[in-house]
Order: sequence, then structure tokens, then C-alpha cells
Amino acid sequence: MNEHLLFFLLIIVASYAGYKVKALTKSGAFGAFLIGSSIYAGTGVKGLALLGVFFITSSCVSFLFQKRKEHVEEKLEKSSSRDIIQVFANGGVPALFSLFLLFDPTHKEMLTFLFAVSIAAANSDTWASEIGTLSKRKPRYILTLRKVEAGTSGAISLLGTFAAFSGALLIGLFFTIFWEEKLIALLFIAIFGFLGNIADTVLGATIQVEYKCANCGIHTEKTEHCYMKTKKIKGITFFNNDTVNVAAVFIGAFLAFLAFSYIQV
Repeated sequence: MNEHLLFFLLIIVASYAGYKVKALTKSGAFGAFLIGSSIYAGTGVKGLALLGVFFITSSCVSFLFQKRKEHVEEKLEKSSSRDIIQVFANGGVPALFSLFLLFDPTHKEMLTFLFAVSIAAANSDTWASEIGTLSKRKPRYILTLRKVEAGTSGAISLLGTFAAFSGALLIGLFFTIFWEEKLIALLFIAIFGFLGNIADTVLGATIQVEYKCANCGIHTEKTEHCYMKTKKIKGITFFNNDTVNVAAVFIGAFLAFLAFSYIQV
């Protein structure tokens, strides 16, 4: 069997498996196939493996702590099963950099690093969101440092910050293993992946839309709550959680792009 066909079949199987274990919705599984295929086309087996590290670890983190974070579910717009929009929000930027490699091989090294940083940023944000809500102490709003409820957009905690850096560091570690890079590459990817998560937090505190339920008073990302329309109290309607995720991943990669010429990775 042709090697490329074999890996495309593997992507289909992995996407279907994600749907069966409820890590993905039907549309999410289709999105995962498109993202996986794009990444394999540009970065080959190594890129596909790095994507696998992100998907498997982030899904495990999500499911392991699902019961313990039920108290913040009412604040979140979507469930832990990712739909196609969420898949593109996290994997779209890495897929884009991967496809760039097909058309611009002269900048292969830089584009490969930007690909890795964008995955690290997505993993960093996922780990921060999933693990940070488990903190026994209330998080603090990044702009004012006042205490807020767990699950509030723009909130940070010590546990969440540690989880965010660990998520980015993990991607950096596997990148150095798969591409046989030096330790500086691990640090480069971890730092700029983590900065992508910081960007996500700042955007969440400033422009991400937030609503309030007129019935129970909860602040939420949902446009409906208690079977009624919620009222917008903050942010720009276009910038929901998915839009902010895309922007944050891109910012992490863009900062890495600016630094690439000055750091001998």
C-alpha cells in the first residue's frame, strides 16, 4: 500500500476514534481529518505525530478532570466535545503554517518552528483552561488582579499558569525529539507557546464577549441561559472563545516570527 494513502487512512481512523470517545463531535471529526491531512501534507509524519501529542494529551486532560470542573460548565459556551469550529480554532494556524511549507521550502526551518509554536500555544491554552479551573483558590483577573469566579475569561491562577507552561513545554520537548533539535529549540517553543496563552488571557479580559443571564445573574459565554436570551455586558460580539483562540495562537506564532531572526535556535 502507498505510504501516503496509509497515513491518510490513519488520520481517518484517528478522527473517527476521537468521535467515538466523544472527544469530537461529527463535525469535529471531519475538521480533525482536514487539519490532520493538511499537516501531514506539509510536515509529514513528524508534524502529524506532534499534532497527535497535542490532541491526545489535551483530550486526556479534558476528560480526566471533567467531573471536577462541572461547576464552571455553565459559564462555557461549548462542551468538552470539540466541534469543527473548535478544531479549526486550535489547529487552523498550525495547518496553515504546514501548508506554507509546501509552497515556500526556502523558509523551511522558520516555518517549521512557527508550526510547532502554534501547536504549543494551543496546547498551553487548553491545559490552562482545563487544569486552572481546578485551583482551590479563586483566580485573579489579569487586568486588576481582583479575585473572580473560576472559569471567568481573563482570569489567571498559579495552577493554571503552571499548567499552561507545562503544556507548551511538552510540545517543545516532543518537537526536539522528533526533529532532533537542540535544547534551545525546546525553550524557544515553550516560551512563545506560553506567550500565546498569555495573549489569550489578555484578549479574554478585554475584547472577548461576555453575557449575563437576566434570570439567575450568572456571567457566561452563552447567548442563551435559563431558556432565555442573555444580555451582552462586555466585549465584541465577533470575539467569542473560538475567535480569541485563533488570535492567541497566531499572536504566539507572530512573536516567535519576530524573535526568530535574533535568536539562534
